[in-house]
Order: sequence, then structure tokens, then C-alpha cells
Amino acid sequence: MSWKHVLLTGVSAFAAYTLITQLAEIGFGTIADQMGSADWSWLLLAFVFAQLTNVGEYISLTGIVGRPMPFAPTIMFRYAISFIGLAVPGDAGAIAMNVRYMQKLGVSASAAVAQGPLMVIVSKVFDVILLALSVRFLGAEVDLDEVTAGPSSGCSCGWSSRS
Repeated sequence: MSWKHVLLTGVSAFAAYTLITQLAEIGFGTIADQMGSADWSWLLLAFVFAQLTNVGEYISLTGIVGRPMPFAPTIMFRYAISFIGLAVPGDAGAIAMNVRYMQKLGVSASAAVAQGPLMVIVSKVFDVILLALSVRFLGAEVDLDEVTAGPSSGCSCGWSSRS
């Protein structure tokens, strides 16, 4: 680790803090108030489950590639992917890193390229499933009345919904 990396991490953390406080009006005081009234057993449980997501991604990656993967380096790689997801918008960075990691482990180029997008798709599907299960488990309802398809719903391409 060099001073350049430490400085870059510090500047990135400061920029993230500045953006979050300006956009969401959340600061250290708000976080401290929420943490003070938090149930620490739930906080510990949430922390443990958050770490287990990388184990699930390791298992799915091993299944997609179809060969054994080294556990510890792959878990550390999954943490790196999470960090890259913060720095690079979209999934392009994650896909590129997945492909390169697979090639370093001896996976053929075609299998490495195929597993990158497949891993992202599988991950997104499970995110939606877990969200739906969480909503159901908590007894909450999701109001979809105001959800629109966005600009694609107002297509002016001459197509009509009438038959």
C-alpha cells in the first residue's frame, strides 16, 4: 500500500461523505442518533448476513464456471467487485474484472466472457427475489400505483396499443 492509495481512499471517502450529506441531508449526527437507538443484536446479525452474500456469490460463481475455485482469493475478489461497483457505474467494471479473474485462474476465454454477464443477471434476479421475500416477511406492502415505465412508455414511434 502506498501513500498515493491512502490519499486516494481518503479523498474518495471525503467526496462520498460530501455528496451524501448534501443530497440526502444525512450526516454523522443522524447516523449516531440512529445507531444509539438501534438494537445491537439485529445490527450484529445484519453485519454477519451482509458478509455471507459474498459466500453465496462464490457458490454461484463456482456453479457457473463448473470447476472448483479457491475460496479465500475468490471471496476477496468479490469484495473488490463490490468496491469497483461503487467507483464504476453500471456493471461494465464488474464484468471486466470477472472475465480477467477467470482467465487468471485458467478458465477458457469463452467461458470467462460468458460467465460475466450471466453472473450479473443471476445476481440481479436473486436481488429481486430477496426484496420480494423481505417485503412479504416484514408484512409491508409496496405501492406500485405511481411506478411508470419512464420515457419508454411514451414512445412516439408510431406504434399503437390498439389492434
